[in-house]
Amino acid sequence: MEYSKLLGVVAFICFSIPMIASSSDGHFKLRVNLTRRSEGDFNFTQRLSGAVDRSKIRMNMIEAFVKQRIAGQLDTETPLHVGNGEFLMNVAVGTPSVSFEAIVDTGSDLIWTQCRPCRNCYTQSTLIFDPSKSSTYSRVPYTNSLCNALKRFKTGCNPDCMFNYRYGDGSETSGDLAYESFSIGSGSGSMVAGIAFGCGHDNQGRGFSQGGGLVGLGRGALSLISQLGSKVHNKFSYCLLSITDSPSQTSPLIFGEGGSLSGANTISLIKNCAIPSFWYIPVTGITLNGEAVNIPSGTFDLQSNGAGGMIIDSGTTLTYPIEAAYSRVKGAIQAAIDLTPTDIRSGRLANPNLQI
Repeated sequence: MEYSKLLGVVAFICFSIPMIASSSDGHFKLRVNLTRRSEGDFNFTQRLSGAVDRSKIRMNMIEAFVKQRIAGQLDTETPLHVGNGEFLMNVAVGTPSVSFEAIVDTGSDLIWTQCRPCRNCYTQSTLIFDPSKSSTYSRVPYTNSLCNALKRFKTGCNPDCMFNYRYGDGSETSGDLAYESFSIGSGSGSMVAGIAFGCGHDNQGRGFSQGGGLVGLGRGALSLISQLGSKVHNKFSYCLLSITDSPSQTSPLIFGEGGSLSGANTISLIKNCAIPSFWYIPVTGITLNGEAVNIPSGTFDLQSNGAGGMIIDSGTTLTYPIEAAYSRVKGAIQAAIDLTPTDIRSGRLANPNLQI
């Protein structure tokens, strides 16, 4: 089977992820505003065209990553394309705290920010974090299990964890894995101590300059949601802005209780043991005008070798079903709508106010 047909990716507008319930003390709820960042003053057609291009690039990288893992190659990084049109959140690190904007990504695990001294740092709009000025900074030992979750290296007799985290498009961050206090919400209880993060002294890649780092919200041990754990009832939820919304609007990212949608249907998420960082949803079919599209049973199933399935990914604007499903949905839409298909990259849309 071709690997290009192994996988589907979907980006939800509103999404709530319940994990394992906990009765531990010290629960709190954090609410963060997400901002959609796009470089330049683009009209709707240009933004939609850019979203298509970015989604295609990211989809190709995720497929390549899945292929590597299924084939047994030892590439442990999660793919990421950070570019025009990402979602960002405000966070603060250290004591005293230094604020920065971080790209939000459900498709990766590592939390990181640029750090001094810089071997290779890009320009960011906020101060670059200097760990020597923080009273709560401490290095993660090389033998720690969190260090084992990274592609790490050791120099001489250095007992600390040093890492190189490379993404699917060639972007990368390198530096020290450390513990620090993070402020990730407003109000009391928003400062959380002992969060493991990447203190990046060498950072390079397309699109990183939109923020001062990245917050991974995958299922792996290093992700923010995994580290917060029972403090937030092992739950987070988010609601993403549409590409048609104003750049000045924000949308919520909620850690803890409070993200439930009244009257909403719920589903159980699927874990792929071959690729444990990704969030998978069970898809059984697609309907159009209330009628099921004729898609073979099992088309969206997650296979025993880790192939297939549908991933929730905040960095992919479009939904990508595999070809066996896409071609049938496309045919059903063309049969139902008497309109001429248009290539959005031509700059000509029949309805420039089209709502996605």
